[in-house]
Amino acid sequence: MNEKQIWQFIKDVSAGLDYLHSQRPAIIHQDIKPDNILIDDNGRFLISDFGISNNIELSLRQSTKDAGISAGTIAYMGPERFEKRPVTTPASDIWSLGMSIY
Repeated sequence: MNEKQIWQFIKDVSAGLDYLHSQRPAIIHQDIKPDNILIDDNGRFLISDFGISNNIELSLRQSTKDAGISAGTIAYMGPERFEKRPVTTPASDIWSLGMSIY
């Protein structure tokens, strides 16, 4: 990606997360990573794969298994997701966006 595309990625995904997090109740994606960002024909970046985001409480209960970690991709998960009782907040998605940018 060139610098212009990186800034477009940051702008588009940040705007998408802002929209999701402003819903009541907030929609927390829980799995922001490069594989879940698509590019449309106009070069805009779109958040995809909402498989674990629909019902946060249910997702956490069903996915908290073996390691006690909620669903998602470990390399992109925020530190709060590794606590004894994992917490999922909008900040989790922001952390994951930062990891994706990095």
